[in-house]
Amino acid sequence: MFETVTVDEALSKGRKMVIYPITAIILGAFGFGTYLFVQFNMSSMPMYIGVALGVALGWLYWSFVITKWRIWAFDNVRNVHELKKKAIRAGLIWPDNSFFERSEIRTSSEKEKWLSLQKKFNQPDVFLDDYSIPVQTEIHYSKKKGIIDLVWIIPIFGFGVYYLISNGITSLIGYLILAMPLLYLYLDYKIISNRKSQIILNNEGMGTVNVPLYKWTEIHDEKTLTEFAGGKYSRSYLVYIYPNGNEKLQIDNFDIQPKELEHLMDIYRGRSEQKTNSHKLS
Repeated sequence: MFETVTVDEALSKGRKMVIYPITAIILGAFGFGTYLFVQFNMSSMPMYIGVALGVALGWLYWSFVITKWRIWAFDNVRNVHELKKKAIRAGLIWPDNSFFERSEIRTSSEKEKWLSLQKKFNQPDVFLDDYSIPVQTEIHYSKKKGIIDLVWIIPIFGFGVYYLISNGITSLIGYLILAMPLLYLYLDYKIISNRKSQIILNNEGMGTVNVPLYKWTEIHDEKTLTEFAGGKYSRSYLVYIYPNGNEKLQIDNFDIQPKELEHLMDIYRGRSEQKTNSHKLS
């Protein structure tokens, strides 16, 4: 069979086929519970039941549909190792032998098909270089993000000045209002003025402001991850393991997006492995 589906195309279909419907199921169940609560002046219990029901239905939907996507994707994509790694990152599938991976519901024919697809993992992926990426990339703090913060810092500062003028220069509340934007202004200044490279990637390896550059053969499990810090707030990190340690560097204020950073790591590691393999053959 001709394998013409790219990894990104398979992941895009997976999000449409799996993640988006699950999100709709959970939100729909919660919305229905909220409707009952508001419309009929019921207790808050329907909302909690709606959340639990939504999660249960979403999990059941995932258990059936993820198998269908998994078989289609790994059957039609050439680079199955890359697909597996990125599908786990995207939250489409789970690592082998994990609880959630074992909860996938497969028919007998689907089990046989998936077993036959395991042979594809015996082949190394075909590396496709991105020639737009230079030999080395240096990542810095983002000036743009620091300047954008001024959009909300300046009005708060102005309100603090107005409060002091209106209530007297001895007003403690006025100074407290001024303190917050001044603190953020100082932090933004440090970000904008700091031009030291925070991450360096090249064909040989990777390093950060905290960790010296190590070769790709010495680095393992490099990836970006997002952690939610309560409510809707989240933080993104670069994490990887190096000899005798591991790095976890927050990247929210850098001049790169997590997906772009992962692409860079894939390309630079691929170039390194390609060079190593060519030396072995010569």
